[in-house]
Amino acid sequence: MKRHIFYLIILTVVFQSTALAAQPYGQLLPSQDKGVTMWWCSSGHKVTPDQPAPTAKGNAITIRAARNETEAAQLIVRPARKLGTISPSKSKLVGPAGAVIPAENIELLRVGYVTTTIATDKSATVGDWPDPLPPFDIINLTPNRNQPFWVRVKVPRDIPAGVYKGRIGIVTYGMIWDAPLEVEVYDFNLPDRMTCVTAFGFSPGNVWRYHNLKTESQKREVLDKYFANFAAHHISPYNLAPMDPIRTTWPAVKPPPSKFANWQGLRIVDNETHTGNGAALIYDDNPKANLTLSYEPLIPIPDAGLHFRFAYRTAVPDHRFNISLNHYDADGKWLWGKNNDTTLKGSGKWQSFDEVVRDFPAEAKFVRANIRATQWTDAGDHTGLVWIDDVSITNPQTKKEFIEAGDFNTEKRTKLVAPAEQLKAKIDFTAWDKAMKRAIAEIPPLFGVIVEINTRLPRAIALTSSGI
Repeated sequence: MKRHIFYLIILTVVFQSTALAAQPYGQLLPSQDKGVTMWWCSSGHKVTPDQPAPTAKGNAITIRAARNETEAAQLIVRPARKLGTISPSKSKLVGPAGAVIPAENIELLRVGYVTTTIATDKSATVGDWPDPLPPFDIINLTPNRNQPFWVRVKVPRDIPAGVYKGRIGIVTYGMIWDAPLEVEVYDFNLPDRMTCVTAFGFSPGNVWRYHNLKTESQKREVLDKYFANFAAHHISPYNLAPMDPIRTTWPAVKPPPSKFANWQGLRIVDNETHTGNGAALIYDDNPKANLTLSYEPLIPIPDAGLHFRFAYRTAVPDHRFNISLNHYDADGKWLWGKNNDTTLKGSGKWQSFDEVVRDFPAEAKFVRANIRATQWTDAGDHTGLVWIDDVSITNPQTKKEFIEAGDFNTEKRTKLVAPAEQLKAKIDFTAWDKAMKRAIAEIPPLFGVIVEINTRLPRAIALTSSGI
C-alpha cells in the first residue's frame, strides 16, 4: 500500500509539472523560414526545451520600461533542422523624432540549462531547467529543441518617451532570422539610487574559486565587473570593499600569564573548597574516557624522594579514584609500564593524602603528577566526581615546592594590564574609504562588461536569470 501511495505521489508531481510546462504563453513572431519557429515571452517565464510554441500571434518582442531602467524579454528559437553555428544580431532602436537607444544598450545572452532531479515546486519540472545567462559569440542549435535568448535593454536617461523600434535575431551562413523589437519608454526616470534598498548576500570567496582567480589584480578586475553588473540592476551587496577592509591595529599588550598555566584539565570552583576560595573539580561523566587533572611540568626526583600531599573530597562515600606518578628518564622519555598508581577511597567528606614517595625506577629522573576522577580502565567506563585542593609536592629534605598554584585560589584583577593610553586600538579607514568611494561613485554601470571577462580571464562569468 505504501509503495502504491509513493508511486501515486510521483505520478502526481510529474503530471502537474508536465501540465504546467505545457501551458502556452507568449506570442509567435513572423518568421522568414518555415523551418525555424520564433516566438517571444516575458522575462518572468521559464522556457523549457520542449515548451510548445504559443498559438497567439504578435508583431514584435515588446518591452516596457522607464528611462534609466533595465528590462528584459525572451526570444525563443526552435529550428526544425540543423542550422550550423549561429551568432547574435541586433540593431539600434529608433524612436520619436529620431531619438535612439544604441545597439550597445542591448544585450543578447544565451539562456543555459541545468539538469534537475527533483521539482522544487509546482512550477518546476524535472530535467533541463533554464537558469544561467552566459554570454556567447557563436553556438549550435539542436533541432526540435527550444533555445531561449535573453534580450536585455538598458534605457538611457535622456531620451523622449515613446516607442522605439529595431530588430534582433540570429545569423548563420549569411542568413538572418530576426524579429522586430519594440521598447515602449515611459515618461519618467528611475532614480540612480533606488528607494527600495537591497542587501544582497555576495561571497567574493566563491567568486575567486569559481573563476579560478589567483592574483590580487585578477580578483579586483572581476570584482569590478560584478559590481558594475550590480550597479546596472540597482543591486547593493552587503560589502562594497571586501578586499579593502577597515584596518584595526591592536596594542601589543597582553595580560600576564595565568598562574594556573601549568595545569591541564583544570576546572576551578568556589562552592566547595578545603581552604581558601577555590578548589579543583574533576568530573568524569564520559563512560568512554578517563578524565585527568595533570601538572604538566616534569618534576625532578631528589635523592630524598618526593613529599606528595593534597586534600580531597569525593561526591559520595566509598567512591574510588586514582593518583598516578608517571616516570621519565633523563631525556624526558616516558617509561612505559612503570607508573606509580595509588587508589584512594573517599568518605564524601574532606580528607587528606600525605605520603613521602621514595621508591622510583632506577632510570627515572622525573615524574609527572596526575589525579583522576575515578579508577582508570582501558575503556574509561568508570564515572565519578572528586574535589581536589591544596596540592603540594616538595623535597622532603629542603622543603622546596615543585607545584605552582596548587591551592587553586583565584584573585580578581583590579588593575589594568597597561596604562589606559596604551590600550587604545588604531583604526585605519584609508583603504576602505577609497574602495567605497570607487564602488559607489566611480564604477560605471555599463553593459558589455560581462562579455569582456570571457576572453581576458580564466573563466567566463555566468549570471542566473533570477532578478538579473
